Amino acid sequence: MSDILLIQGSMNPSSRTKLVLDEFQKYLKKNSMGSEMIDLRNLKMEFCDGRETDEYSKDLQDAYFQIKNARVVVIGMPVYCWSVSGPLKNFLDITAEAFEKKPIAIACNAGSPFAYLAASDLMKILSFESKALPLQPIIKTSAKDFEGREKLISPKVFEKMAELSDTISQYL
Repeated sequence: MSDILLIQGSMNPSSRTKLVLDEFQKYLKKNSMGSEMIDLRNLKMEFCDGRETDEYSKDLQDAYFQIKNARVVVIGMPVYCWSVSGPLKNFLDITAEAFEKKPIAIACNAGSPFAYLAASDLMKILSFESKALPLQPIIKTSAKDFEGREKLISPKVFEKMAELSDTISQYL
């Protein structure tokens, strides 16, 4: 069990959301904060259809318990069509109970500089459905923050990572 759980919500094989979470995980480790990551690309994902959690795949059940046992959860959210991606929303629908009253943070990757506003959708989902406690600031990135698809280069994004890790440390 880890105090901080990162959830990587992009299905893209060369995901920038994953790149951001990898950098944040390195930052946390450098500052003596342990973390684990769930990458949705590696789960046997089923569609949410209202079953009880124990009726879904072992991957989804394990993810549910990882969320439930974490002290803080950071969700890597890719923005598709100005909202939460379908696979991430499906995952949240299945695991929503595990987020109850849990501090959650968001690392949002969007194609344009203003699409990060879609993170408010994720905050509403988790606040209303799970009574989760959204943390600030949001780490937000867009194409301009990267060199190609391989390297995060924005000093402002690294500053947000530092601010968010300070906020998270208050819950550990």
